[in-house]
Amino acid sequence: MLIRARSVLARHPFRWFYGLSLLLSLLLLVPFLLFAADERIAEGFARSGLAYRTDLITAARVIWAVPATLPGFLLAFSQILAPDIMAFVVVALVFGRSGVRRLAGGYRLWNPSVPWRRGATVWLHCIFTFVGLSLITALLHSVLLPTAQFEWSPPHLTLSFLGTLLVAMFLDIGGIAEETGWRGFALPYLQSRFTPLRATLILGTLWGLWHLPLKADWLSIGVGHAVLMLLLFTLRLTLLSVIMSYFYNRLGGSTLIAIAMHGLHNDSVQLQGIVDFDQLPVGQQFTVEGALTLPIAAVAAYLIWRTRSQLAYSPKEVPPEFTGNEALQAQTPSSGAHVDLAHDSHSIEASHSRKGS
Repeated sequence: MLIRARSVLARHPFRWFYGLSLLLSLLLLVPFLLFAADERIAEGFARSGLAYRTDLITAARVIWAVPATLPGFLLAFSQILAPDIMAFVVVALVFGRSGVRRLAGGYRLWNPSVPWRRGATVWLHCIFTFVGLSLITALLHSVLLPTAQFEWSPPHLTLSFLGTLLVAMFLDIGGIAEETGWRGFALPYLQSRFTPLRATLILGTLWGLWHLPLKADWLSIGVGHAVLMLLLFTLRLTLLSVIMSYFYNRLGGSTLIAIAMHGLHNDSVQLQGIVDFDQLPVGQQFTVEGALTLPIAAVAAYLIWRTRSQLAYSPKEVPPEFTGNEALQAQTPSSGAHVDLAHDSHSIEASHSRKGS
């Protein structure tokens, strides 16, 4: 039974990963809506007096202040966790224990082949880039939104601010719950089969559309507007994926920096300012989405031009993990025999020569 399941998954591991991640999120949407988890969480924030943020520490503080919010947070977190869960499930079944070790090995600052000075410099460039994107978005908000609907306080470089920044980077719920799947498994798999830009555009589009079950509340603004908002949201995440792939590749493959970028974009530090999105008229909701997307689009376009669409990808520095060649090996195990899922360097090199990376 296990061998048959492995054989089925091995034919299209990425498709199974994505389909199962979407299915799990959809299944968890039912209890999420029945329990009115979103409303209970919002009520918990209001009763606790805490500002809405997406990090684990803030969630724990809300639960401590209002224990009745615990089931809602658990349902929400379980729904968001689908990509990470399915990444480990698919990798374990298709690529075995060595694959799981490699997936977990992505929790590193940078690949050992990357010199530490370069690794540290890339991290600094990444942080400054995402902080800059948030500040430009805040500027656009201040120009495009009425004063009553936007609040922003200039950040001060205090220990408290730096602590909050680290929490946003490494304890953001979305980053922790999703990035092992999206950048830890899916990106290296896709980059082993397609050019870096094509792999990134595929992943970014599917990443955005996967959020459909998480954005069911958008239906309150009308089906037409909800579809348009989802498309704009997906465009933003696709462009954001270009930036994330660049920094991921610059470090030779690091799930940790993907988690940090996800968290910085979600902005628990509130560098983008405070906007009560749900209370805005529909037109201004699109304005907010545009203010988020425009600076990301500019940086993404620059990186595509600067790297000639390679997004800093190099097979020598970013090992093509979870390749199609490895998956094919998993389809033909001998009866009761151990499946060797070690890298086949000749097959990998042949794969890259075919796609011209």
